[in-house]
Amino acid sequence: EELYKSIKSNALILSPIPAGQVVSQAIRQFRQKYREVPVEVSGNQEELVLADVQHLGEAVYNLLTNAHEAFLTSGKTEKENLQIILHSERLYIGYEIRDNGNGIEEKERQKIFYPFYTSKNTNNNWGMGLYYVREIVKGHFGMVKVESIPGSGTSFWMMIPRYEPRKGLNIKWKRAE
Repeated sequence: EELYKSIKSNALILSPIPAGQVVSQAIRQFRQKYREVPVEVSGNQEELVLADVQHLGEAVYNLLTNAHEAFLTSGKTEKENLQIILHSERLYIGYEIRDNGNGIEEKERQKIFYPFYTSKNTNNNWGMGLYYVREIVKGHFGMVKVESIPGSGTSFWMMIPRYEPRKGLNIKWKRAE
């Protein structure tokens, strides 16, 4: 039922919001499941994006959850390093979700955005998380990419167009006759 609701909802309502509002939404949701896991946030959270905060927050939450679970399954004994880094680019705001898990092999990276693909236990995982992330980001006129070094960790990037309202634009409309 939860899967059906998330896929069925295809209406995005985009409005100008600070990039940090999406991060706050995602962390609130993440805290409901993982109260004690530290998440380091850095970058300019005041930059504006045109976004549906609920859906984009859900996408960041999915990436955070995957990052945390990747570290847990890595068997590493070092301290977990889970980060959200906001990058201000010329045309985009980049949301980077970085972990220090085992990374993803190139062969697997080619398949991770396919619907129903999973490398996890299929009893609790349907393989729709990264597919959902990609679809939400596409709905925001953005793009997703992944960078990973096997044995070192992974970074998922969501590039969302920056919102800059036009100043001093005075348009007078004429009625068509």
